[in-house]
Amino acid sequence: MIQSKTLYLVRHGIATHSAHGYGKRKLTAPLLPEAEPVIQRLARSLIGVANSCNVSSEIIRCRQTSAIITKETGKQFIYDSRLNEDYHETVGAIKARVTSFLNDIDKVSEDTIIICTHGIIIAAIKNLVINNSFVTSQRLDYPQPGELLIIKRGAVEEINFN
Repeated sequence: MIQSKTLYLVRHGIATHSAHGYGKRKLTAPLLPEAEPVIQRLARSLIGVANSCNVSSEIIRCRQTSAIITKETGKQFIYDSRLNEDYHETVGAIKARVTSFLNDIDKVSEDTIIICTHGIIIAAIKNLVINNSFVTSQRLDYPQPGELLIIKRGAVEEINFN
């Protein structure tokens, strides 16, 4: 059962300074140069994580973030479109696809899962694992870039590497 696994939820590194989001680059905004040292520090905290299943969003800023983690730790990532950000999707649709993802990773043999994804997807994972629900009021319940969220046995720990 997914509650018996330890989840390391990595929000991609910073990719914009705009208070209004990514604008037309929602799906193409790369990491900003200042993101790399932050993600390197975060990655080094994952070096001691034993055998893990590592999964990332396909979006460029997550690919770049997971590549930094791979470089620092040797942990290889696979990509899963269910972790992608989709700005036109309803909370119900996000809940359905994240539930599908969680059901699949629940079946992997590893007890530790490292996930690199986007804010709203982290909010969905967190609330589905902890509360068995994900509703509109929870859509902003996620860490900032450069923060790591660890879910283990129903407890949530947030570590800031900024």
